[in-house]
Amino acid sequence: MPPKPVYANKFSNLKYVTTDVELQNTIANCPKCYKLTLYGSLIVPQTALPNIVLQKKKQNKFFMVIHLQSSYLTSNIGHWLAACVYTQQSCVIVIDPSNNFHKDPTTPSLLNQFCKKNKLRLFNFNTLLQSKSSVICGQICLFFCMKMESHTFPQMLALRNILRNHSVPFNEWHMLKFVQRHYKVTF
Repeated sequence: MPPKPVYANKFSNLKYVTTDVELQNTIANCPKCYKLTLYGSLIVPQTALPNIVLQKKKQNKFFMVIHLQSSYLTSNIGHWLAACVYTQQSCVIVIDPSNNFHKDPTTPSLLNQFCKKNKLRLFNFNTLLQSKSSVICGQICLFFCMKMESHTFPQMLALRNILRNHSVPFNEWHMLKFVQRHYKVTF
């Protein structure tokens, strides 16, 4: 049986692809969000996860954007995951816009090493937020940084339920618009 074709949508345009530098520059437009990422230092490749030790005494929330390198794209472009670390709950919410990170054993292993080192429990957001042809995973991560800044752990779980009640294209469009307004950027 031939594979199903992947149809392009508005968010398939490569103008939406973001590099680590573009994510850092965008997130720097909001001082609160920028602080959550320790001034951009928590925008990291997945291979850096086992080496990250969070200074929990300095702040109680951290936001990470994790780069999963893709073999078919250049070295600084690939797929992005978001990780919302709530130290008071000793928990990290992993948000994969394509909801696929658990399919490759490398990523869960590295996330588990990070959690073990930082004494955190791993919680999978487990919600599809990005269509197959879309390349806006970086902007979706920025959306969650913006939300995490003002949302508690239970509020993030409530947000997940809201997102599940809408279609993926609807969510993509609205998340991108929120990011553009909050960070004062256009894509």
